[in-house]
Amino acid sequence: EGRGSVVTVEPGKVDALNEGKLVHVSGELKTAAPLSDPEFGITVNAVQLVRKVEMYQWEEEKREETRKETGGGETKVTTYRYTQKWVDHAIDSSRFKTPGGHQNPQFLYGRKSVVAQDATLGAFRPTDNVLSRLPSSSPLPVDAALAPSIGAKLGKPVQVVDGVIYLAVDPKSPRLGDIRVSYSVAK
Repeated sequence: EGRGSVVTVEPGKVDALNEGKLVHVSGELKTAAPLSDPEFGITVNAVQLVRKVEMYQWEEEKREETRKETGGGETKVTTYRYTQKWVDHAIDSSRFKTPGGHQNPQFLYGRKSVVAQDATLGAFRPTDNVLSRLPSSSPLPVDAALAPSIGAKLGKPVQVVDGVIYLAVDPKSPRLGDIRVSYSVAK
């Protein structure tokens, strides 16, 4: 349906005659002002900057199975298993079947997405809604030299390993509550 009503236009000029129509425009998306995440002090020239935050926390796995009893009956057995892993959202450990010994700390930082406010495609100005739909699939490695300034900003010891920020004593042996932060961009 859209293919039959789309109008292809040149990026250099917005024509009022096309107002309200489905238009197709192709060109280079440009932006001048850098994007930043002031909480961690990251700045980059891109159309979209996405911060992904993960915390090492408890996760509950519920497993149900039916066992056949001697004499033909069946018994339903439910087991719960608790493991620690990197997760990108808060897990409410108070809802666990066995919350004792499996309390997750508060999830301090969240995912964040910032889009360019000055983006242009020729004479067109894409909206935040359009820009936020672009895939931010290019990893943005954080420079390890930024670790001291990020740590000072957060008031916590910080390490940068392989372009990822770790709020942890030892990133190779994570402990409950450790946080890792990575970035990606849409160029």
